[in-house]
Amino acid sequence: MEESTIQRIALIGYRGTGKSTVGDLLAARLGWDFVDMDRVLTQRFGTSIAHFVAQNGWEAFREAESALLGQISREEGLVVATGGGIVEKERNGKILRDCFHVVWLDCDLPVILQRLALDPKTATQRPSLTGRHVQDETSQILERRRPLYRVIAHVAVDSGSLSAEEIAEVIARNLAKTGRAPRRPVEF
Repeated sequence: MEESTIQRIALIGYRGTGKSTVGDLLAARLGWDFVDMDRVLTQRFGTSIAHFVAQNGWEAFREAESALLGQISREEGLVVATGGGIVEKERNGKILRDCFHVVWLDCDLPVILQRLALDPKTATQRPSLTGRHVQDETSQILERRRPLYRVIAHVAVDSGSLSAEEIAEVIARNLAKTGRAPRRPVEF
């Protein structure tokens, strides 16, 4: 997205970084619609993500995720909470970068692990990506994805040190101030 008026916002980041919670608050603050991609896909599948992946594999899930991203990339007045792995497909990164103001919610590994452990949806909605222990898996996947998040994001926010309300406020304030997507990532 070059220097243009922002019409849609995508929140990216690993599982448990607050994308859904912040997205809902931000959309309400802006008077925009909110789309939680995982929730939409679960409704379309008629089953949990974990069950869909067990039956169809990760590649089928990523294809469905890509199709949904392409569909919503044409809508306006939208805040989107993406799935954590949406950046794994290069074409998704291009769509995100070109069509959305992309905000990367990032936090330290211990914070992510604590949030995942406390979230009752983790077992049913967040299937293992590697089959490894959650700490090893999270560390490994974060190491692979962080460079992707960094390249795709226009803005990065540490979601481990702020409340969801504070994060939504920071993002809204930045948008009100600039109304435009910066060309390079900006850290708050």
